[in-house]
Amino acid sequence: MKWIFLFGIVFSLGSSIAKDARDVQVANLETFSRLYGYVRYFHPSDEAASIDWDQFVIYGANRVKALESREALKDVLESLFRPVAPTLQIFDIGAKPVLPQLPEGNDQLKVVAWQHWGLGGIAWDGTYQSKRTHRNPPLPGGHYLVMAQQIPDLGKYVGKTFKLEAEASFERKDYGAQARLMLAFIPKDGNQPYHTSREPLILSQSLKSTSYTAVMEDLTDTAVIGIQMTGVGHLRGDHFKFSVLLDDGSWKDIPIKNPEFNEKIEGTWPLDAMAESFNVKSVDVGGNSIVSIENKYQSLPEEDWENEFKELPAVHEMLERQIGSGLVCRFPMALYSDESGTLPKGNEALLTALNAELAKVETQKPVPEQYLGNAINIWNMLQHFYPYWNVVKVDFSAVLHNALRDLLEQEPDLADGDQIINGILTALEDSHAYCLLGGKRSITQRPFRVDRVEGQLMVVHSQHPEIKRGDVLLAANGMPAEDYYQLLYSRVSASPHGRKYWALFNLSRYEKDQTVVFDLARGDEKIKVSVADEDKPYEAPKKYNRIHEVEPGVWYVDLTRVSYKEAIPYMERFAKAKGIIWDMRGYPTGSVIPFVGHLLKESSLSPYWLVPRIIYPDQKDMLFSEYRWPIEPELPYLGGKMVLLTSPRAQSYAETVSSFYEAYDLATIVGQPTTGTNGTVVPRYLPGGYKLAWTGMRVIKQDGSQHHLIGTVPDILVTPTRAGILEGRDEYVEKGIEVILTQSAEAVQISKEQ
Repeated sequence: MKWIFLFGIVFSLGSSIAKDARDVQVANLETFSRLYGYVRYFHPSDEAASIDWDQFVIYGANRVKALESREALKDVLESLFRPVAPTLQIFDIGAKPVLPQLPEGNDQLKVVAWQHWGLGGIAWDGTYQSKRTHRNPPLPGGHYLVMAQQIPDLGKYVGKTFKLEAEASFERKDYGAQARLMLAFIPKDGNQPYHTSREPLILSQSLKSTSYTAVMEDLTDTAVIGIQMTGVGHLRGDHFKFSVLLDDGSWKDIPIKNPEFNEKIEGTWPLDAMAESFNVKSVDVGGNSIVSIENKYQSLPEEDWENEFKELPAVHEMLERQIGSGLVCRFPMALYSDESGTLPKGNEALLTALNAELAKVETQKPVPEQYLGNAINIWNMLQHFYPYWNVVKVDFSAVLHNALRDLLEQEPDLADGDQIINGILTALEDSHAYCLLGGKRSITQRPFRVDRVEGQLMVVHSQHPEIKRGDVLLAANGMPAEDYYQLLYSRVSASPHGRKYWALFNLSRYEKDQTVVFDLARGDEKIKVSVADEDKPYEAPKKYNRIHEVEPGVWYVDLTRVSYKEAIPYMERFAKAKGIIWDMRGYPTGSVIPFVGHLLKESSLSPYWLVPRIIYPDQKDMLFSEYRWPIEPELPYLGGKMVLLTSPRAQSYAETVSSFYEAYDLATIVGQPTTGTNGTVVPRYLPGGYKLAWTGMRVIKQDGSQHHLIGTVPDILVTPTRAGILEGRDEYVEKGIEVILTQSAEAVQISKEQ
C-alpha cells in the first residue's frame, strides 16, 4: 500500500512537471507569435522586406518550441530577429533601455514606412496591396490564367472518351502555384462547363509529356481545351494534341489551331481571366517554338496610391508593445533611407546566415513541422487585418493559445493538424474562410441531402435507391447524427444561422473513398444503408425549369442556373406578368446584376465597400477607403409583383444582388436569411501547398447598417415541413406564388374600389 501511495505521488509530480513544461512552451510560442506579426507587417527595414517570412515563421516556431524555460526566450528572439530588424529592442517589463541611435533627417533622405491597403501579398489582384513608402517593388499581377480554344461540332462523339496531350513544364514561385491541362465540355443549355481537369498537375520543371482524358456526356457538342495556371510561376507548353477514342480502340486526331505555337498566339489560343497581367508569348528553344506564360509585375501607380493613402507614422515613431512572457518589444515604424537602403544598416553576415537556415525549411510538400508556423502566420494576418472584429466578439488571443496548445499536445497527423488550424478560422464567423491543402476539400457529397424538419434530421431529397425522402438520419458509422451535427457546427466559420445551414449541408459529406453506413428511420422501421463514394457531383433536383411559368402570368426565374443573356427573349412576357419569383437560394450563374436594372425606376447604389487602410498593428486607428457603384434603370420595366427567394446558401456576390432587392424594396423577400458574408477575399498560399482565404474588406448595407452575420433578411420566413418533403413540393416557390397572387388580387380590389 505504501508503494502504491508513493507511486501516486511520483505520478502526480510527473504530470504537474509535464504540464508546467507545456505551459512554458505555449507561452513562449505566443510571445514569438506576437513579435513575428509586429516585425513582419510593421518594421520598415530593407532587411525585413528581403526575407521569406513564411519560411521564417516555421523556422522560428520550431526553435522556440525547443526551449525549456522562459529565461532562454529573450536571447533566442533577439538572435532570430536581429538580422532583419536592426532597430528592434526586446526588454523586460519595467525596464527602460535607451532608445536606439537613429540618424537625423536631411533633404537627401527618404522616409520608409509600411502602408497596408487591406493585406496585400505576392499576387496583387487590384483590390489589396501592402507596400512601403519610397519602396515600390514590382508585385506579380494576376494569379489566374486560362489559355484555351473551343472545338465545336463534336456531337457525333457523345459518350466517347477524349484525350488532351501536351508537353509542359511549370516552375512555381509561390507555395500554392499550380498548372494543369484543361479539358472541359460546354452544355448546350448554357450551364457551367463540366469535366474541367483537376489532375494531374504539371510538376516537371522541364518539358515533359502529360495528358488528361474525359468522357463527353449528352447535351453537348463543344469541347474547351487548353492550359491553366494559378499563383505565381512560369508555365511552358508545346505539342498539343486532341483526340477521341473510337469503337475499334483507335484514337482519332481532332484538328486544333496552332498546336506547335509556330504561329502567333493571338487569334489561335484565346486568353481569359487576368490575361492582361501575364506575359504570354511564343519563344524559341533550340529551334523549336513553345508557349511561355509568366506573371507580369505591377503595382498601383505611385501617384494614385499617395492621393488615396495619406496616413503615415511619424519619422522614428516608436511602436512599443507587451508581447508576453514578461517581455516588451520596441522599434521605430518609420526609418530614413539613403541610396544604400534603410538606416541604420543591419549586419549583413547575420542576414546571410539566417537566409541559409531558412533555405532548409520544407515548403513544397505538407509536413507536420509546418503546423506551428502556419498557425502563427494565419493568426497574425487576421489579428491585424481582418475587418470584422467590430462585430465578431471573440477572445482571439485565447484562440491562438488553444491552437498552439492543441498542436503541441496532440502532435497531430496532417488531417487533425488541418482541423486545428481551421479552428482559428472558425472564430472569424466568416463563410469565405478556409485553409485547404491544394485548395481542395478531401470530402465528397453522398447522393442525398439532410435538413432539420420539424425537429428531426430528415432526408429532403435523394438519388440513392435505398434512401427515401422523409427518412430520418439516426447515425453514421455508429456516431449519433445529432452528435455529428454538433461536431460539424463547431467547425463551420459563418454566422450562427449560416453555421446551422452548412452543418446540415455537410451531414451527408464524408472522406473520399470511404464507405459510410447510415442508420435511418422510416416510420417505425429502422434500416441500415451502406453508401460508397462514387466521386460524382451531386446537386439537388430542381422541380422547375430555369425559366418557368408556374401559374398563368406568374414566372419563376432561377438566378443560380440562368444567365441574363438567356432570359432576354422572355423580357416582354416578364413585363406583362402578374409577378416574377427570382430564386437566389445559392450562388448566381454568371452576372445576374443586369436583371436588377429592369426593376428600377431610378438609379440605385450598391452597398458600401470599405477597404481598410492600416499603418498600426492590432487595428489601432484603422481607416477605410469607401467605394460604391450604381445600377441604372433598364427597359422594359418589370412592374409586376416581385418575390425574391433566399437561403443561407446565398453568400458573397449573391448577397450583393439580394441587397438591391432589400434596400430599394424591389420585392417581397421569402425564405431564410442569407449567410451574411460579403466582400473580396484575401487569397494566400502557405508552405505545404495550403490555400488560405478570408474576407478582407468590410461591407455594410446601403442604409449604413451591419451586413456581416445578418445578411439579407426575409419578409416572410419559410421552413420546410414533413408533408412538403414527402410530397416533393417546393414550399419556398409555393409561398412565392401565394404572395404574388394575393397581392395581385388585393391590387385589383383596390382598383375597383377606387
